[in-house]
Amino acid sequence: MTLVKRSSFSAVANTGTTLDGVFTSTYKNYLVILDGFQGSGGTTSKLRLNFRVGSTTQSAASYTSTGVNFSAASPTVLQTKWFTPLATAYGEVAHITPGSADYPAYAALNFAGVGNASTRPNCFGNFIDGDGVNGGIQWLWYSEVIVADGFILTASTGTISGTVSIYGLAI
Repeated sequence: MTLVKRSSFSAVANTGTTLDGVFTSTYKNYLVILDGFQGSGGTTSKLRLNFRVGSTTQSAASYTSTGVNFSAASPTVLQTKWFTPLATAYGEVAHITPGSADYPAYAALNFAGVGNASTRPNCFGNFIDGDGVNGGIQWLWYSEVIVADGFILTASTGTISGTVSIYGLAI
């Protein structure tokens, strides 16, 4: 595993932080860690992701994302949530409850099919939100074959900020 890039990010509604040129054909898979992120957009704030190709955000084609929520309030009930149907202009990575410095959120995402024109880019992983009560597993995929060389993080409302670390996995 090789660190490709580490930086702070600030995902703002309708704008965000771009991470271009981080996916290449050097690695088949990438691990992206979103560390200690917090939000100001209310309890329904969502962290969104768009793939990028040559510094151009890919939003014209369809993304699909879905997830399963685990809640400490109902630990025996799994809730399939956050289904974003086809024909959306973004994929959702996590829903977060804005946390104070004592309750940041975390996510670990595995990206596959990036930096390579033979597959559709996708990612999957898990997260825990800022209140420490909810966590989940998230899947996101893009409907077309592209050579995704980066991504942009945006927020559905308010601002979500934290640190992102991108690792290339030699497998």
